[in-house]
Amino acid sequence: MVAPLLYTAWRNVLAYPQDGNCAPLRCALEELSEALPELADALRPLRQLAAQDEPAVLEEAYMRTFDCNPDRALEVGWHLFGESYSRGNFLVRMRGFMRDCGIEEGVELPDHLCNVLGVVETADEGLSRAIRTQYLLPALAKLELGFRDDQDPYRGVIAALKRFVEAELGTARNEARDE
Repeated sequence: MVAPLLYTAWRNVLAYPQDGNCAPLRCALEELSEALPELADALRPLRQLAAQDEPAVLEEAYMRTFDCNPDRALEVGWHLFGESYSRGNFLVRMRGFMRDCGIEEGVELPDHLCNVLGVVETADEGLSRAIRTQYLLPALAKLELGFRDDQDPYRGVIAALKRFVEAELGTARNEARDE
């Protein structure tokens, strides 16, 4: 069973912090920490950074983490397919999934993690599970390996999201077995 409101919170945490407003990020981190207390420690470094209420500091941390390092890029297709034709096919499929789910295409590519999370939260259970299993978890595993700096405030966020998705899939498998 997909926890849609929590996927929205994950999307808010992993979206580029903009408009000089740290409140949406702080609210999303608080929501996740309360709903998933077992992951609160992993989210703490980013919560502490967001509590400073300095948008420029958050923007710099985000850019340094995700935009300046291909091993930590937030494009799921990049981690799975690199710059191959398979990534192009994946982008086309994601664009179709986004359209079917009513997700507007913004400035990010369709395989951006926030777009993938949006499809996961709004698609029917079968498609959502397939995307989480075939694409999201393998990409998060590779993305997690890209963090070599223990001090990066987003390191714990990626690890926590991976654990959350793994737990959700485990729960979904257990629910299917119980029926």
